Amino acid sequence: MDTVESGRMVEVDSGILYKCAIYFGVATMYFYRKDITPIEVDESYGSFYDKNEEVCKRVFDETLLYMKYQLSHEQMGMIIKAYTNNYPMSVSDTDIGGIAIK
Repeated sequence: MDTVESGRMVEVDSGILYKCAIYFGVATMYFYRKDITPIEVDESYGSFYDKNEEVCKRVFDETLLYMKYQLSHEQMGMIIKAYTNNYPMSVSDTDIGGIAIK
């Protein structure tokens, strides 16, 4: 994917953009956390999405607006998992240069 940097086009690796979009989504969820109804014990991520649909839609919209990137529903699921702390990551779970998530 090409982006503009200081008036010139630069190539951005799609794997990096994929991962950055997830980071951006988690940060956006934290930014709007006052509006989020917390996840309940044993609640599904789909149910969490439904009861927080306005905030989740905002995450989709702001990622598209600011990053020019359309989140997938799979990525939104990863964002919800990371936000609700039910999918903790460690350095050993990721590939430093790629998007490998175990």
